[in-house]
Amino acid sequence: MLALIRGVVDIDNCLRMMEEKLAQLEISPLNVAVIGNVATGKSSFINSIRTLGSADENAAPAGEFQSTLDIREYPHPRIPELKFWDLPGVGSMQFPRETYLTDVSIDRFDFFILVTAGRLTETDEWLGQEIQKCEKKYFFVRTNIDKDISNDRKAHPNSHNEEALINNIRKYTAAKLKAYGHSDVPVFLISNYERTQYDFHPLEQQLVDEIPAIRKNAVTLYKCSAARDMIKAAIQGLYWRLWIYSLLSAAAASVDIYLLSTGLFAIFSVHWRHVCFNQFGLGDVAIERYARIMSVNPGTLKEIVWKNFGERRKKRKRSAGVLIGILSIPAFRLLIGLALKQYPPFLIRIISATASLVSTRLFLGHILKVKKKVAVMVADFSVSKIRDEPES
Repeated sequence: MLALIRGVVDIDNCLRMMEEKLAQLEISPLNVAVIGNVATGKSSFINSIRTLGSADENAAPAGEFQSTLDIREYPHPRIPELKFWDLPGVGSMQFPRETYLTDVSIDRFDFFILVTAGRLTETDEWLGQEIQKCEKKYFFVRTNIDKDISNDRKAHPNSHNEEALINNIRKYTAAKLKAYGHSDVPVFLISNYERTQYDFHPLEQQLVDEIPAIRKNAVTLYKCSAARDMIKAAIQGLYWRLWIYSLLSAAAASVDIYLLSTGLFAIFSVHWRHVCFNQFGLGDVAIERYARIMSVNPGTLKEIVWKNFGERRKKRKRSAGVLIGILSIPAFRLLIGLALKQYPPFLIRIISATASLVSTRLFLGHILKVKKKVAVMVADFSVSKIRDEPES
């Protein structure tokens, strides 16, 4: 979000971009990343869920000597909402663990299928933790269950029990995930080459059932990030203006006629308050539009703004502070001039102008911080309401 609106800091443009992005999220495919260690059957899994063989057209390259080097997308043949991404294995020469998350741009995916070919590894635990840090969900899929069964049959020909073995593997995997703090992660035991057996069909069905929740989570995460990114973008847009206004206000304060300098400085200060208020979207029109986008009560957001700027006691306090600044900063330069009258005029002018600039910068910066604080309160309330909304 911030990358999109960098440089586009007008509140109307920011809100328009949010509306357009949310409209896109409602109809765009969901990006499901198939992730895991090297050689765990990720590409074969994508082919299988798309009912393709490795030799079929548009199939993901899979096999003993195949290794995914490019991040490619593969649409689901029957479910247009789903788009699978075949990610390279963690820890290969081209994709070392140290830079893996950045290399694959993990934040862009809406959901994950974490694939392993055997017992959980330390890398599986790490990936699960990183996925949860992104506030996304994932399925844990153990492939090659057919090989596990075949190996156990050979190792224990007299006591082999396929059902008991599958149950033990499932319980062991769920217990390990719980120990890592991932107790709500569904576990599926599959064979990439036997779609009608084991957990392949339940996996497909649950993935379809999760589509509304995945989409809702994607919308929620976008709204939460956009709420804070709007504030960052507003600050970026105001920062360069802050120095321009500080220079202009300092120049106004440096006029030797006190009443004239006070009047000019008052105009700049009042206008700066107005600019900051509007830039952070604290006006009624912007608040109502923002509340509609965030699906929160506009009255509550307006109340937050009113309590900080409209309430009589706080309004008097802020107005008194601004008035003191307007009266004192121009006088500050004149006092410096009188205190340094024994020095050369050019030196007095340089010192007093510098002091006026610094004090003006601090004064206007304080006004900006006050408006930012309220904008953060509005954003935090909106985010908390979105996150507290019950699952549909």
